[in-house]
Amino acid sequence: VLSPAAYLLVQLARPVIQRVLFGVVQDAFLRGDLPASSYALLIDRVLVNDGLPQRYGSQAYVRQRKLYLYPIEDPSGVDQRRRAIGLEPLTAYIRSLESLYGATYVP
Repeated sequence: VLSPAAYLLVQLARPVIQRVLFGVVQDAFLRGDLPASSYALLIDRVLVNDGLPQRYGSQAYVRQRKLYLYPIEDPSGVDQRRRAIGLEPLTAYIRSLESLYGATYVP
């Protein structure tokens, strides 16, 4: 079982540690012990840190009150991938991020 505290340590760890422990996080998700949003955050974070496009569109950054998403692999299929693991559509997630950060999304 992956506790919330252990997951948080992995999520905030250096990229090399995230990659090493990715299998543990994936197993926890597949067992139902970890929410889909947490699983997607780690997958995307590992991909972005490796210079690759993210899968679920969970990684963004804000610069001068503008919100940007890191590149997404196959953007036309992102909502299908998000739905498959129980995430809200990307547009709804972006609205949440805009509200959270007081920023405007720039495609």
